[in-house]
Amino acid sequence: MRSHHALVDEATVRLGSLFVGDDGFFASSVDSPRVDEMLPEIDVSVPSLTGEGLYELSAETPVGTLSVGLKVAQWLGTEYPTVVYHHGNDERPFSASRFTPNTFRDILVEHADQFEANIVGLRAPFHDGTTREYARKMGDLANFVAMLATSVATVWRIVDQLEPGGPVVVSGVSLGGSVTNLHRAYEGTADAYVPMLAGAALGRLFTQSTYRRLLGQAGRENPTTVEQTLDFGDDYQASDGGAVYPLLARHDQYVEYDVQRQCYEESEFAVVDRGHVTATLQPAPLRGHLLDVVEQLSTSTSVDVRGPVGAPAIVFVHGAGISRKLWLPQTESLSAEYRTIAPDLPGHGDRTDEPFDFEAAVETVESLLTDLEGDCVVLVGQSLGGYVVTDVAARHADDVAGLVLSGSSADYRGLLGLRTAASSSLFRLGARIPGVDGRFERKMADRLRSLPLSDRVIEEILDTGLSLDAWGQSGLALVGRHFQSRLSAFDGPVCLLNGADDRINRPAALDRCAELSKATPVVVRDAGHTVNLERPDAYTEVVREFVTTHCIDDGTSFGERL
Repeated sequence: MRSHHALVDEATVRLGSLFVGDDGFFASSVDSPRVDEMLPEIDVSVPSLTGEGLYELSAETPVGTLSVGLKVAQWLGTEYPTVVYHHGNDERPFSASRFTPNTFRDILVEHADQFEANIVGLRAPFHDGTTREYARKMGDLANFVAMLATSVATVWRIVDQLEPGGPVVVSGVSLGGSVTNLHRAYEGTADAYVPMLAGAALGRLFTQSTYRRLLGQAGRENPTTVEQTLDFGDDYQASDGGAVYPLLARHDQYVEYDVQRQCYEESEFAVVDRGHVTATLQPAPLRGHLLDVVEQLSTSTSVDVRGPVGAPAIVFVHGAGISRKLWLPQTESLSAEYRTIAPDLPGHGDRTDEPFDFEAAVETVESLLTDLEGDCVVLVGQSLGGYVVTDVAARHADDVAGLVLSGSSADYRGLLGLRTAASSSLFRLGARIPGVDGRFERKMADRLRSLPLSDRVIEEILDTGLSLDAWGQSGLALVGRHFQSRLSAFDGPVCLLNGADDRINRPAALDRCAELSKATPVVVRDAGHTVNLERPDAYTEVVREFVTTHCIDDGTSFGERL
């Protein structure tokens, strides 16, 4: 017995065929290039996405100038994940009417508070008029292909602009799911793809599924041409684009489960026990699936991620009592060419509700290593962060191309260890005395304002938090550890980058270099312990040259670059 989900799909198509009459899909012509053949001829520009808003775009295509809509429904910032969503067939994604189909509204806009992500919606060409007008335009297969190609090109422009920030997820339902898969097949620049109720046998959907009732005369007379023009399964399976997280409906009579799942043979996909129509009418499972993917990809707001996916990666780890924002002068400059990742350690920044633990700090960086897609990773640490990345490199020497350590050469055993234990205990005690934390933060704010930093960078550092207690916890965690042995366990290149006025770490760095064959000391004049903030441009340039030397082999040594 057929399920009621299947019966709803069939009834919907029968009603649709009565409505379109002779204006079915491809009724007039099936003369059209494929999507991949038309893509190079699409010219569309996307405005800078820096806040919420609605944009009307124009795309130049082989079938004329087409209108495209773009809506930023939620904007949290470039460091957050972004969902780029494409609607289904004949939807009006930006309409306020409750009587028009709108999966963009039902899945994302009305539930935006569940998504800790930017939300960007795309309206395809021909979807700003009436259903009758849309049906007439779809009489030509070339218009349908141009619609698909324009949407794919627009998504590419959006992803390209957002690439230096957090991960980008491209998703869509039905028609939008096909656009999602086409983008992965022919562009593949997003971090992840979530096609829902869609596959890659798009031509077969029109010629062999229940949906064939909506196929017009020219399409019915030339089914092979329709399939050859629209199917893209081979290209999809050959793509090495981002990870894919499909969702199919078991009783779908249009995107047939047994047919369309074949393109996902190497991917795990979710299945809902519904049909095409009933899945979109009750979209909670679709929303939940997309939300799960976004949460899986997001490393949370306690990590800043910028730069091109797949580029050489630089993981920046901050010092005690401050946060990942310590590295803003470096990440903002280097993310144009490198993937930069800056996490908060436990007890710091957006993780102040956790106690600091050295092992947990190491695990924080280890977890980032497993997610990086680039072939070359350099770890950069300041003070506490330098000791953390040293331990990570000792454990994962094969995964780390090099270390840049600043203020991280001192030996916290012996006399220095005793002094550090005493001062760190006082920091922790002071943090519990009313008013002391506030005085500490004001003093640090004054110090930051004396440095060559922009007001915005200073405010971001202060807004993310400074913690006297975390400083104390971190200092106590360093005491007694034998970091020299951990550094010796890493046989890759090391740059010991210190300020000339760092009276403890600069001379200690020379001792470390005497012990290590691949260590290079670099001293920055007119700077102390926080050298990356005191001389940000000079510091950034040294890091850039180190990464270029060890991740981009052009035959020039690091010493020659300096």
